[in-house]
Amino acid sequence: MTYYHITFTHPPDTCPGEPNSDPEKINAFAKIYDKAKENNVKVHYFVANPTEHKMFLLLETTDYINIEKTIGHTKKIGSISITPVVDFYTMKELNS
Repeated sequence: MTYYHITFTHPPDTCPGEPNSDPEKINAFAKIYDKAKENNVKVHYFVANPTEHKMFLLLETTDYINIEKTIGHTKKIGSISITPVVDFYTMKELNS
């Protein structure tokens, strides 16, 4: 299984949160949990920094296409950065 760290950002003027909440955009992010289950993706965390208009996810799956199927529907809401990552112990083995 491979880990993917996702950073999602959006400009303040398109923010789905308060004061001009956009339930459709908020529901698009909520769907990530259901789409993850459908596409064999484990959500390790999904956290946000509302002040900076950023969200962070750590997802795990066997194939990158599962990531696309899980979060692809949010592409038009903001910018997405997807980075394959390894855990510390794997990294340590690589440097031994």
